[in-house]
Amino acid sequence: MDRQRLRRGALFGSFALFQAFKVFHLFFSPVLLLVASAAGVAGGTLVVYGSLLVSSLVFGRAFCGWLCPGCGVQELVALRVRRPVRSRRA
Repeated sequence: MDRQRLRRGALFGSFALFQAFKVFHLFFSPVLLLVASAAGVAGGTLVVYGSLLVSSLVFGRAFCGWLCPGCGVQELVALRVRRPVRSRRA
């Protein structure tokens, strides 16, 4: 299995988990981060965003390319559209 198929499978799985378990929406909500910070509480969203920050310093864009549910949506749309780009230069 080549690397791109493995990456797409991981992205589709991440997107499916994100849609199946609605609790994951709460961990990616910036509104909950602001509400918890205003109340003086370190919520789960802070832990998620903190771990994303640290992992991006170590692994670069690994989360964006391999695990981000939003990128899974982008890959699904790309599978549907799949048209070559035409150059308009003469």
